[in-house]
Amino acid sequence: MIGRRRGRDPRRRRHVRQALGRLTANLAWRVQSPLRALRATRERRRLRRLAHAPSLYRRVLSVPVLAIRGVAHGLRSIALWLWRLLSQGDVRYLVQGLPAVLVAGLVGTVAGAAVLSSHTPLMTRYQRAASSALRSEQYRTAELYYERLAQIDGGKPDTRYALAKVAESQQQFDRTRSIMLKLAPKDQKGYAPAHTWLAQYYVDSADGRRDVLREAGPHITQFLASEPDSALAHAVAARYFAGMGQLREAENHLVMSLRLDAPDELKSDLRLSLARLYVLQGNHALARPEAEAAITYYRRRAQTDPGNHSVRLAWAEAALFLELFDEAEQVLQAWQTMDLSDDSQIRSAYINRMSQFYTTKATVFGRQGKAGLVEQLDWIDLALQYNPKNLAAIHGIMALAEKRGTVADEARTKLKEALANGIAPATAHFILGNVAWERGEPDAAREQMEIAYRLNPRMPDVGNNLAWYLADAQSPDLSRALNIINGVLEVDPSHAGYRETRGQILVKLGRWRDALVDLETALPTMRDDRNLHSTLATVYRNLGDTEMASQHERIVLKLSPKE
Repeated sequence: MIGRRRGRDPRRRRHVRQALGRLTANLAWRVQSPLRALRATRERRRLRRLAHAPSLYRRVLSVPVLAIRGVAHGLRSIALWLWRLLSQGDVRYLVQGLPAVLVAGLVGTVAGAAVLSSHTPLMTRYQRAASSALRSEQYRTAELYYERLAQIDGGKPDTRYALAKVAESQQQFDRTRSIMLKLAPKDQKGYAPAHTWLAQYYVDSADGRRDVLREAGPHITQFLASEPDSALAHAVAARYFAGMGQLREAENHLVMSLRLDAPDELKSDLRLSLARLYVLQGNHALARPEAEAAITYYRRRAQTDPGNHSVRLAWAEAALFLELFDEAEQVLQAWQTMDLSDDSQIRSAYINRMSQFYTTKATVFGRQGKAGLVEQLDWIDLALQYNPKNLAAIHGIMALAEKRGTVADEARTKLKEALANGIAPATAHFILGNVAWERGEPDAAREQMEIAYRLNPRMPDVGNNLAWYLADAQSPDLSRALNIINGVLEVDPSHAGYRETRGQILVKLGRWRDALVDLETALPTMRDDRNLHSTLATVYRNLGDTEMASQHERIVLKLSPKE
C-alpha cells in the first residue's frame, strides 16, 4: 500500500496557511498600533497615562515610544512564530513563510520611520516660514510660527530665544526680558545667547543706576565664560565695571578687547571709551593717543562712506573729546543739509549731539577762561533749545546759578523755565536746592530737596543731600535722616560720599562704633576731606583711642580749610 506524501497532507497545509495568516494579521496590527493609538488617545490606556505626563514627554517622546513598542511587539511575534515552527522539526514551512515575513518587516520599518520622522518636515517648514516673516518684518506672523514650533519641539532654547527676539522687535521689552530670564537665570548657567542679551540689556538700560547694573553682573560672568575671546564681551564688561566705579577693572577689559579680533569701527569706539576712562583716572597722557587713533579712523571712514551716520556721529564725539570744536561743529552742521525726514532716529541723534556740543563748549571754555559767564549761558541756552532734557546742560546752569550777579539770576530763571515746561523736574528742584544751600538759604534748600525727593525717591544724590539737610538743621530730624540715607545706600552701598553722610548722622546720634565703620569706609576715597578727619578725631576720642584721635587732628591742621 502506497502511503500519501507528508507534504501533500491537507491538514498540514491548512495549519501553515492559518499560521501565516495569524502572523500577517498580528504583524499588521502591531505595526499600525502606534498610529492608531495616536489617532484615538482617549481609547488607549497607555495614552491616557501619557496625557498626565509633562508636556515635553507627551509632545516629543510619545510618538517614538509608541513606534518602538509596536516594532518590539512585532519582533516578539516573529520570534514566537519561528520558535513554534522549529519546535515541530520541519524547516520547509519556515522557507514557505519567509517572503511574508520579509514583506511584513519592510512594512513595519517604513511605518516606524514615517512615525519617527513625521514631525521633521513640519518643523523645517515652520522654521523657514518664521525666518522669512522675520526678514520681511512681519513680526506677528513670525511670532505665530515660532509659537507653533515651540509646541512641536517642546520649547527648545533656540526656539524660545527666537520668540524673545521677535518680541524685542515689537518693542515688548518686558516680555523679552521675561523669556530671557527663564532661559538664563542669574543664579545659574543657562542658555549662553540669553546671558549675552541680558548682560547688554542691563548695561544699556542702567543709565547710571548701580542697582540695575548689579543685575548685569552674573550675566556678564556667563557671557565672558562662553565667549572669552570676544571683544564685545570684554567691552560690555568694561562698561559694567566703569558704571560700578571699578575703573581699573574696566580698563583691563577695554585693553583686552583691543587685543582681540574685532571690526575696525568697534575698535575705534573702544579706543574712544578707553580714552574717556583714562581721563577719569587722571591719566591724560594716555588718553590723547587713543582718542587720536579713533578720530583718524572716523575721518578716513567718513570720506569713503559719507552716508554712514554712525561714523559721522562718532567722529563728532571724538572731536569734542579732543576739544576740536571747529571740526566737531562742521561735522554736526552737515546734517542740516541732509534729508533725514524718513529717519527720525538719526535726526534725533544729530540734534542730541548738537546739544552735547554746546554744553561741552561752554564747560571747556569756561574752565579755560576763554568765555565769560554771559557767553557760557548763551551756549547752554542753545544746548537746551536742541535738547531740553540735556541733564549736563542743566547741571551747567547749576554751576552758573551758584555764582553771584546777573548771570546767576538768569541761570536760576532758566531752571525755573525748565520746571514750568516739565523738563527733568526732580533734577531741576535738586539743583535749585543745592544753589539755595550754597547761597546760605537752608530752609529754601530743604524745601526744594523735599520736592525733588518726592518726585524721584530713588535718585541717590537727592536722598543723600536731603538726609544731610535734615540732620544739619537747627531742629534736626535725625531719625528720618537716617532712614533716608539707609535707603540711598541700598541702591549704592559702596559710594564713599553716601557712607560719609551716614557716618556723620550716626555721630550726631552718638552711635560711635557704627559711625566709625562708615567713616573709615569713606576715608580711602576722601582722604583729603578736612571735615571727615575732624569727625574721625571726635569718634576716636569718644571711643577712648586718644592716639588715633591725635593722628587725625594733626591731619586736620595740615589740610587747608577749603579742603
